Amino acid sequence: MIASSDKAYGAHDRLPYTEDMPLQGRFQYDASKSCADLIALSYFHTYRLPVAITRCGNLFGGGDLNFNRLIPGTIRSALRGEAPIIRSDGKFIQYLDCSKAKRLLGWASEFGMEQGLRETIAWYKEYYPDPNCL
Repeated sequence: MIASSDKAYGAHDRLPYTEDMPLQGRFQYDASKSCADLIALSYFHTYRLPVAITRCGNLFGGGDLNFNRLIPGTIRSALRGEAPIIRSDGKFIQYLDCSKAKRLLGWASEFGMEQGLRETIAWYKEYYPDPNCL
């Protein structure tokens, strides 16, 4: 099982990303994800070793204490009354087509973005009532 990222796809003109798109990461992080995916696939093609690759976007939820990530860092800033860190110029939209997971696995999102953010913020408020402890 490989925990990959949408960054493995690199830049494409057509979005959303789908599994049939080439992996063309150009920057270090992106290229590392492309390479890990390709190496895993080489084990499948060479040895028939079962391989599963998940390419996720910005996952979020309660318990994520990596405040360098977008959602936890923004929530922490807001709870502390600080201005959030602007991490992009707004040009990049990274999103994934989940129709294959829906079709093959019967996967469905349990929460919409708004509800997921509300519950995530509530988790931080409950577990860290003093935002300065974040």
